Amino acid sequence: MIIDKINKTDYLKFFMQWIYSGFIGSILCIISKQGIDMIFVNMLVTLLYLVCYSFLLSNHYCLEEKDTNVHNAISKGTLWYCVLLSLCSLGHMFQHPIQLFMLSSAVLCTVLPVHIGMCQGIMLFTVVRLGVENNPYDMLFGFMLLLFGMMCATVFVKKKHSYEALFILSGISVAIYFLCNYSKGLQVNEYMILHGLIEGLLNLVILLVVVPFLNRKNKEVIAFNYGEAIEDDFPMVVTMKAISEAKYNHGRKVSVLSYNCGKRIGLNENLACCAGLYYCLNDVDGDSSANHLQEWAEQYELPLDVRRLLAQYHGIYQSITTPEAAMVDLIDEVITKMEAHGEDYTQGFHRQMLIMNVFEELSSSGRYDSSGLSINNFIKIRKYLIEEAVF
Repeated sequence: MIIDKINKTDYLKFFMQWIYSGFIGSILCIISKQGIDMIFVNMLVTLLYLVCYSFLLSNHYCLEEKDTNVHNAISKGTLWYCVLLSLCSLGHMFQHPIQLFMLSSAVLCTVLPVHIGMCQGIMLFTVVRLGVENNPYDMLFGFMLLLFGMMCATVFVKKKHSYEALFILSGISVAIYFLCNYSKGLQVNEYMILHGLIEGLLNLVILLVVVPFLNRKNKEVIAFNYGEAIEDDFPMVVTMKAISEAKYNHGRKVSVLSYNCGKRIGLNENLACCAGLYYCLNDVDGDSSANHLQEWAEQYELPLDVRRLLAQYHGIYQSITTPEAAMVDLIDEVITKMEAHGEDYTQGFHRQMLIMNVFEELSSSGRYDSSGLSINNFIKIRKYLIEEAVF
């Protein structure tokens, strides 16, 4: 497993979260005329939370599903937690905080891995609620909205059915509002109906605008990271050229073909393009090449999913578990064979036979059995390399 080590800067950000949480919690306690004991409880709860949070991230338990590294997660978590904690605190001062919890949860679960975002959301909710006079029904309503915000963030990752899910979740938020308020007064009045509908409409509008915007911004940042990592002046590219000009030229061919092929068959072409450039460095220095490559990748801060793909080189050290890794591996093997046979094998009948033989050999080896690459995509990659690719 690839693990990013937490450094001193990360621990400083944890400390900043704790101090800021204590500061906001203390202000809320003072405004609501609560005693010094509640301020102490607030500081203790946030400290215990951050100890668990740092342990969670340092052991990398919940970053497996997200294309990010632990340092970015901590930076984003710190920034958004502080901003949203300020917003929710202001909402409580003006006696209308409820939909802010749903917004906060949706934002945190969008910009961070879902598990981390939900943890941050719960902590934010706890800090704010400990600092005010607590009503059990409002506590229940606010906590349920945290869950709805998390679900909204996850359904927006894929466009299919996302808008239907949004309307359903907004309807649920209205229903929870009625249930919590009915439990307090055991009656439904016109104010409750109007207020509940307004809450649902606000939740709908906020999530309809904010969550897709944040998802789009996340994708733009990730694509930029891929692009930056293959520029000629990127430090790892400079290192690669210094190691071997032939390896660099080989990597560029794999990178371009992986990008073009991935775009045609619907895979993550930016990931394949970036990983394809460095893929051949796994065999530049004998048995220790893979370790050296991972050290370089961590040193130069390659995106985490690129590092994971590189670690699957030919299925030697780790099984090939993604279709992008399988595609890059196939293209790398084809180009390696072509370079060994000479320029005559880059076109015509020789090219067709060489590619057919490589694909037949690799498919029978079982190397891609766990990759998730479909037979249809396997055939499309082969067809692209035979008919369209420029070597």
